[in-house]
Amino acid sequence: MKCKNCQGSCIKKGCQNRRQTYYFRSCKKYQQKTYTYRLCTDQDEETIVKLNNIGVGINGIANFTGISKANVVNRIKKIALKIRKKEIIEERQEYEVDEMYTIIGNKKRACYITYALNRKTKKVIDFVTGSRTKENIEQLFEIFRYDGKAINVCPINL
Repeated sequence: MKCKNCQGSCIKKGCQNRRQTYYFRSCKKYQQKTYTYRLCTDQDEETIVKLNNIGVGINGIANFTGISKANVVNRIKKIALKIRKKEIIEERQEYEVDEMYTIIGNKKRACYITYALNRKTKKVIDFVTGSRTKENIEQLFEIFRYDGKAINVCPINL
């Protein structure tokens, strides 16, 4: 068997998931002849985004696409890094600020999602995730400053 990286020769070196593992001395890497899960393509990335947007979980995405759960999670993290906030060019608008509280795994891992909505269009203008601290809320209100003065922001009272 030839190495995919350096085209060097290999030696047999153990077994993983009932498949022979090969070691390549020239590039010091391990490989298998065949893998259980296939790699993620650009088309799969689009499918992952669509399925995630409609609320399908990690297991469902992995079963549908045939990609491992760990690979799906890693791909979602890479996609999330590409997301950039749009610059807001709105004048004389009213905004609503609200927050959601959720736990991740257990109550010790609490997370707050604080977000701002345009009152007319109901579009999310900005959001901040993390603990409920002044710094996080200040980070959200920073986009509402105009020449150092705060503009019209109405907190939602439920």
